[in-house]
Amino acid sequence: ELLFLLGFTLHNIEEAIWLPSWSRRINSRINADGFRFAVTIITGIGYLFTFIYLLDPENAACSYLYHSFVFMMTMNVFFPHLLATAAYRLYSPGLFSGLIALVPVGSYIILSRYRTKHDFLILIASSVILTGIMLILLKFLFEMGRRVRCRH
Repeated sequence: ELLFLLGFTLHNIEEAIWLPSWSRRINSRINADGFRFAVTIITGIGYLFTFIYLLDPENAACSYLYHSFVFMMTMNVFFPHLLATAAYRLYSPGLFSGLIALVPVGSYIILSRYRTKHDFLILIASSVILTGIMLILLKFLFEMGRRVRCRH
């Protein structure tokens, strides 16, 4: 779990530093302040989910919440980072840290915990729900971060 947090943090730092300028190169409208604010909050949420899980790893709700987050972040390496790198033929920030840290650690965490098809299907379903919630939250956080920065 601590290795996941390290990889997750490195991944988000890589994105925060280089993704805003990358987005301009592909004609995207990512606001740097909004993006960095959102990444900071999402990183905090990842830490919160991890520590809640560590407090009560046998609690099914805590376990699915944490493992859904791990699964979501592992898949994030492929969708959008790997996909964007291939589509734009331009390295997508977050891909390297994701491939060296998130994919191996996240895969190990998921595969060591979810051995039955039933449990894995529940994990997939909860990950889809969590991803939807996080995408809605990201949109709100981007706007909030943009507005907070504009007031200074």
